[in-house]
Amino acid sequence: MFCNICGGTEFEFPAFRIGKSLTVYQGNEDVPPMCKNCESLERHRIIKDVYLKYKKTSCKPLLFSRDPAKKYLPENTEVSIYGHENSIDFREINRDNESYDLIFQHHILEHIDDDELAFSELCRILKKNGQMYWSVPSPTILETTIIDDPTKNSLKHYRWYGKDFIDTVIKWSKKNSVTTSLEYKTDVVTKFTDLIFITEK
Repeated sequence: MFCNICGGTEFEFPAFRIGKSLTVYQGNEDVPPMCKNCESLERHRIIKDVYLKYKKTSCKPLLFSRDPAKKYLPENTEVSIYGHENSIDFREINRDNESYDLIFQHHILEHIDDDELAFSELCRILKKNGQMYWSVPSPTILETTIIDDPTKNSLKHYRWYGKDFIDTVIKWSKKNSVTTSLEYKTDVVTKFTDLIFITEK
């Protein structure tokens, strides 16, 4: 058992998930998910496999947040960390139309009050023939999306997405003249199956 991002072989529970792995929700053994070396979680390792399967040559990539994907994405990848380095607001992205041919964003939409607007903005800055790899929490666990108050939960979520979110994404994609495909993949470390969205223009 090793991390497909850095090759690490030691894993632990992150502070925000002490004693519980997402695997238990799918009836699997409770396995520490975070790589001690690169701090990757299930979603990070899964999206790497999906990216390597479908990737195109990229000249202008953009990565949101401190993500271990920086280790394998092109060297010229622009990194945006909200509220810190090169901060970008998803609701009003200060970039020209069709600026990037590759966009990576993990578990961010749930932190934004208007997720549909955020998706539209991301599609706007995606180049023709470009790809956006992204994910949200819970779409392989919950049946329906739960609306929440970010001031009353420790992870500051506006919502916890369910399987019904897939239909929402299809509607959003048509509205923004993009296509979004689904890729279900299982993490080699924890055996957790997650859903990765691949949006293309």
